[in-house]
Amino acid sequence: MMKHYFIPGFGTKAFVYQPLVKALPHVKIIDSWDYSYDTSKSILDKLSDEAPLLLSGWSLGSLYALKYAIEHPGKVIALFLTGFTARFTEKEGYDNGIGAKTLKRMITLLSRNPQGVMKNFYESVFQKCANKEAIIEELSRDLPKSDDLLTGLKALENLDLLGNLPLLNIPVRIYHGIDDPITPLKGAQLAAEILQKAEIIQVKGGHSAFLENTWAYAQNYEGFICTIKK
Repeated sequence: MMKHYFIPGFGTKAFVYQPLVKALPHVKIIDSWDYSYDTSKSILDKLSDEAPLLLSGWSLGSLYALKYAIEHPGKVIALFLTGFTARFTEKEGYDNGIGAKTLKRMITLLSRNPQGVMKNFYESVFQKCANKEAIIEELSRDLPKSDDLLTGLKALENLDLLGNLPLLNIPVRIYHGIDDPITPLKGAQLAAEILQKAEIIQVKGGHSAFLENTWAYAQNYEGFICTIKK
């Protein structure tokens, strides 16, 4: 029997995911609040020894879910990804991410003004959430450690899984907001075209589609599970 786990996104804390936990109680949030792949991998290694995994993830967490599935064939039976991209930053021939200079600026400014850097980031991430201000206020009140934030930003800067996409041979559903300002829709569309067994669900919303309409996200997730069980 498969187990369901969700890898959280960069710069967030457990309270952000309470609506998801309430809507999908069988989905457990991975306790990886240092935003490092190694921490997520260590946890998933232990969990995958108990049962095959249906992994979901958001933003940086979706990148980590994809990376783990590619590196551990047979342990992950399906992926459900939101706010997803296989590469976060632009490069020559790939303009589906944010500018590399923009991310480098965030990394440089983080040590000088973490509150300002993260507030601007949160404004974009949660811009279409009905309770945006409350989420940002609570996150800003007690920011994650700067070293942990730097770890996550470095991962976003360096992780590139575009070339690995053809290697993955499991069902993948990408649930993506059409107005996502962080991971633009065209990057998710490109990944869906390259992956062997992927489909993309485009929904009205931004980067935090699973929070903007948690009920719709949960219904789509449950529908995906039914296709896996067949």
